[in-house]
Amino acid sequence: MSLRFAETILSYYPPAQAIAGCLLCTGSYVGFLLVWKGLPRNHPRTIKRRMLSVVATCSISWIPLYIAEPQKWHILETLGISLTGFPATSIRALVLTSSLFLGPLVYRMADPVTHHHIRTSFQCVASEVVKLLNLVPASQRQPPHPSFNAHKDAATTSYHDAAEMTSGHRSLVLLRNLAVAPIAEEFVFRACMLPLIELKGISRTTAVFTTPLFFGLAHFIHLHELTQYQGMSLKQALPPVLFQFLYTTVFGWYESALFLATKSLVPPILVHSFCNWMGVPDMRRMKQVAGGSSRLPLLLTAIGVVLFSVLLHSMLIRDLYI
Repeated sequence: MSLRFAETILSYYPPAQAIAGCLLCTGSYVGFLLVWKGLPRNHPRTIKRRMLSVVATCSISWIPLYIAEPQKWHILETLGISLTGFPATSIRALVLTSSLFLGPLVYRMADPVTHHHIRTSFQCVASEVVKLLNLVPASQRQPPHPSFNAHKDAATTSYHDAAEMTSGHRSLVLLRNLAVAPIAEEFVFRACMLPLIELKGISRTTAVFTTPLFFGLAHFIHLHELTQYQGMSLKQALPPVLFQFLYTTVFGWYESALFLATKSLVPPILVHSFCNWMGVPDMRRMKQVAGGSSRLPLLLTAIGVVLFSVLLHSMLIRDLYI
């Protein structure tokens, strides 16, 4: 009875079909990630396996949209797989996003720790490329960090400490955070969902504010990580995950508007990568870099928020409804 009722709703109420498609995409994304068990998310083996998982998810997430798309030959354009407006739209998107991060960005670039991280990150990536191309004989390669060898099979190791990472491990984390995750998440949660929602008769404004809820829900996967590998109780793990749900949902509103306004996946992917690099602004670190004073960091942050608000309409909202 309930199955027949669900079939009736899906047959006669197109928005329900769109929601079902979005739930299918979200479920497959989370489900494929959870296939791999026994090791924390930052373990190199888990990172590699989850990269395969998101490839599998991306290979099927476009199917609901393809079924709904009346002009099948336009599917790549509908998915935003194009260089429409490139590079102008990407530059505008990065400038707009950078304005919001004005305070944190200034202090990030002034922070000697950032300079060290950038330098070592490039060295890590370069060394992995060299090894990948077999430009250095195996006998001359540096052995892995001993602490990594000692714990590489331990499911209880968190791998948040850089001292526990080899250069290859750091490269994997960078690859995941700055490339694989932005590309996969923007494809699944923006390119495959937003056009589907619109094709089923839901307004653009509703689409912008609705689809990021699926993106936020997908981040509840971190409850598993925090409770299984970081020793938190459910009560302890829930507040940070709820904050991440809120943060990623608001971020998703912005990325959704960006995708629809530019009609391309490139600007959202670049912005996503930039925001992953910036992270949540650390006011305490900004204060330390500023010599113990919080006035200038707060002032620059406030100026950035105002500047972003002023530029938002002319650089994004105006194009959203054209």
